[in-house]
Amino acid sequence: MVSGDQYQAILEWQTKLQGAEGGLEACWEGWADALHQPHFERFRRWNFDAARLFAQAVSLWDRGVLAAARVEVGNYPECNSAVADNNVLLADLPSPFAAEFDPQHGASATDDGRLWWSAPIEMKVGPLRCPKVIQVGPRFHTPLEVGSTHIEQSWVHICRSLGLARWPYGSRHILLMVVPYAKASTVLPTVPYSRGPMVLDWSTPGMEDEW
Repeated sequence: MVSGDQYQAILEWQTKLQGAEGGLEACWEGWADALHQPHFERFRRWNFDAARLFAQAVSLWDRGVLAAARVEVGNYPECNSAVADNNVLLADLPSPFAAEFDPQHGASATDDGRLWWSAPIEMKVGPLRCPKVIQVGPRFHTPLEVGSTHIEQSWVHICRSLGLARWPYGSRHILLMVVPYAKASTVLPTVPYSRGPMVLDWSTPGMEDEW
């Protein structure tokens, strides 16, 4: 359960986002759908746990731990069964980006494919009121999630893979989020393999050995 103080902090982050020119709202058009876009309408409400995880993700961006950029696709994604159609759309990504849509199904599914880039790219990091542009070097396997997703799954990718490429329904671009520095990864929480509401363990150093 989120305490009154935690919920107040979430409301404060929402206010910051709405009034931040050139900040997270500018580089993440559709930032809410990037992190949380459940398939079923009845799950689309932002309960306390989802709002808490969202506020923590925004806090990482504000602190410079999480970088963000938009990758233009030019079209909306199709459903997961339209594998060939989605791959045709992804074939025209701007250089140096490339992506492969290969959705997995069942309890062992981990992502919908991958996105990679072969040369340094520009990304934005916080602070929120005065974001900075940084260079992020090539990466060859950032998880791609297309269409619907849950914020818990978004956190799993950010913490375990140090990045996530999101192409939500209703969006003409991919929202790329990565942890840009090895040192930054040490402040990430660990993600336990358990069912039920996600509880992030911030006491563990993180994933710097896996960078």
